[in-house]
Amino acid sequence: MPSEWCVMEQTQVSERRGERSGAEGRGPRLPLREPAAALSAGESAGALAALRRFCLGEPGADDGLRPPEPSWLPAALYPYRHQQSLRQDYPLFVSVGPGGAPSCRPIVDLLFEAVESFAPGGDEARVLKDNLARLEVEVRTRLAGLGPEPVEAGWAVKGACGALEEHLALKGESARLLHADLERLIAAVPVDGVFLPISEQAALRLYCVAAEAEADRRAHALHAEVTKLRSRLRDLLATERGRGQAGRDEKKLAGSVGASDAGHFDPAVLSRMLGKVKQGEPGDPTRAERLERTIAALDGFLSDPGAAELQVVSRLAAPADLEGSVHWARVEGDACAEAAAIFDRLAAERVDLIAAIRTARLELARGYDPTRHDALVRSLDWRGFSKDELLLLPPVLALETHERLGGPDMVSLSRLLLSGRPVDVLVDVPAAGDPGSTAGEALTRYRLELAYLGIGHREALVNQTTAARPSHMLEGFLRGLGAMHASLHVVASGLTAEGAEPRLGAWLHGGAALEGRAHPLFHYDPEAGETWAARLDFSTNPSAEEDWPACTVSHVDAGGVERSIVTRFTFADFALLEAAFLAEFRVVPDGLGCDTLVDAPGYFALDAEAAGEMIPFVWAVDGEGRLRRLAFTRRLAFACRDRLDYWHTLQELSGVRNEFVREAVAGERARLEAQFAAEREALESRHAAEVERVRTEAAGEALRRLAEGLVNADLSALAGGATAPASRAAAPPPSSAVAAGAAAEPAAPGPAVAEEDAGVEEPYIDSALCTSCNDCTNLNGRLFKYNANKQAVIADPSAGTFAELVSAAEKCPARCIHPGKPQNPGEPGLAELIARAKPFN
Repeated sequence: MPSEWCVMEQTQVSERRGERSGAEGRGPRLPLREPAAALSAGESAGALAALRRFCLGEPGADDGLRPPEPSWLPAALYPYRHQQSLRQDYPLFVSVGPGGAPSCRPIVDLLFEAVESFAPGGDEARVLKDNLARLEVEVRTRLAGLGPEPVEAGWAVKGACGALEEHLALKGESARLLHADLERLIAAVPVDGVFLPISEQAALRLYCVAAEAEADRRAHALHAEVTKLRSRLRDLLATERGRGQAGRDEKKLAGSVGASDAGHFDPAVLSRMLGKVKQGEPGDPTRAERLERTIAALDGFLSDPGAAELQVVSRLAAPADLEGSVHWARVEGDACAEAAAIFDRLAAERVDLIAAIRTARLELARGYDPTRHDALVRSLDWRGFSKDELLLLPPVLALETHERLGGPDMVSLSRLLLSGRPVDVLVDVPAAGDPGSTAGEALTRYRLELAYLGIGHREALVNQTTAARPSHMLEGFLRGLGAMHASLHVVASGLTAEGAEPRLGAWLHGGAALEGRAHPLFHYDPEAGETWAARLDFSTNPSAEEDWPACTVSHVDAGGVERSIVTRFTFADFALLEAAFLAEFRVVPDGLGCDTLVDAPGYFALDAEAAGEMIPFVWAVDGEGRLRRLAFTRRLAFACRDRLDYWHTLQELSGVRNEFVREAVAGERARLEAQFAAEREALESRHAAEVERVRTEAAGEALRRLAEGLVNADLSALAGGATAPASRAAAPPPSSAVAAGAAAEPAAPGPAVAEEDAGVEEPYIDSALCTSCNDCTNLNGRLFKYNANKQAVIADPSAGTFAELVSAAEKCPARCIHPGKPQNPGEPGLAELIARAKPFN
């Protein structure tokens, strides 16, 4: 589960593995999985049949099967069952920075950043830093039970600091230093900051903070722009009047020069020469009139700016703390239509001002052309506003219920999203509910996705978020406030389908809905780019590339040994937190073991035919801390698959899991594999043909050598009973022996082997049989080399020793190296080497 669901150190209970805590009655730290005796064959068959009928939805099939109690929890969430032990985002600190940008962060981040602002060193404010966790608890204690309204952060922090001092009860210098550090901490908290508790109204209040900050920024920017333009236009008008017809009057010209120069020119003659001002020339009276009208429009805005605050339209009454800061219009009818009408009225009130701003900018740049721009000014309405001009209007919000938008007001919502009006729509939806269904229909139909409906309007900004992830929620609100088209914000507040407070609290419940794919997060921004990958931001979801996020269920066995089960958190696990879905679960008898029972992740990985034979279950922990299995119905399994299908759709649209890309990759892989297989088959065929050719040639060469050996053999030796033919013809006797032949006696005939050893046979290789193993070339690369076919040959017999020839012959796997006889009679150990070479010659 998410790492941010961490347990606060100061409230942890020290427990040994598997033990139950004592007087606090907090239950076991880890659930216990007790061994159970196996059921008999008859009991197993009966229990399995009952579970199967229950899963298929047969009436009365659950007789004898026990439903889970409301206190049962998904096994993956059991460690987080004590809300007071969790460090969570709420109460959320919200403030507006110096630049007018709103921000939100948890209490722990606020306190840490405040301390670091005046004590960045590790040893500075040591006592305060060591007790920040305790101070956080004090702040949470003061804020507990105060209701959904925001609380002034300075008040809460100051009170918590006093409680911390009282609790520590330090004396002397330590007390003085701590008090000084606490005072600096209080001063470091932004004065406009508030703590916002999680509630059904958390999204509305966070939106109001962002919208009010944006409205103030727009109002200040507009006022500054108008003031600057008016001042410059007044100067321009004064100059223009001096260049007009009045400035060419004889008396005006005479008074424009000093007395010493009056005698050098005639004002009457100069006036006649200048003549009358023509239209379009500097000093044109029509331009002066246009400048006067423009200045009057700017003056009118500065004297009466009109509406600047956030405009909210809703069927609900305004919360008391929002009265005065926003303009709240309560309506009985269609909130979307009324919000569009309010926007049209505000835009109409601003048309003259926008036209005056445009005219002023053009006049100051000397770019106003009456023939072009007069018609544009007369026909201007909000559809002709630029994005910057649209953002000069106050924000407008339609606050509506999911029942209305999923029912009678759906058409009105669609009209607003298609209109292009930059109006925001905020709707709170239950993560496990269906905006378009009535009571009892939630598991019998596909769920209506309001955010997906919004995406279908293409040019509307859509933000699906949850109060459990406030940073993501605020980012979506700011995107909508800065968009030039309509925005739809679909927010899960963290409440149950019935609108009740969840057992684990709204923050943890909302996080579980996110993990179980009940309410995925995404931003769809049509201004972000032209492609789906650019427009749809899906990255903030847990395990965005997987079907279900992985989790580990830790437990202990009867011997107290900690063990774990690796599984995944599915929508069925989340459904166990909803009271409306408890009837879809039944307890699986502990002793029942069979292949038909399969956990939820494995069940949803099966195809429809295989899944029809199985009974799905989830791991849960009962009120006594025991790990159990809960089978669930086919209706709930249908809802889980619906959630998974929607998840796959978002994955594909965002590019996380694009089936077109997968198919293209699979097709290309298959094509390449087929191509490689064909090439391999062709190579094998060519190799087989080459081997056959070489074998044939080698056989012919062997027969040729045999014939030559027979022709050159010493036949007299054969006739004398020699046991081995000579491989070469006998060498002719030396000439000295021939010369002395008549006087010398014939030598006594020696044995045949002596005659054979007297010859010198050269080494050779049957290259056609070489396997290119590199054994011989590695032994002596000058003696052995490869030919063009990468098969070994004797390169230079004198480059090596007879011992190397014999060794290479012994290593050769093809036995194709024939060492012959020693080339060097003085090489040591020849007798042994000749004996080793004999099998290879």
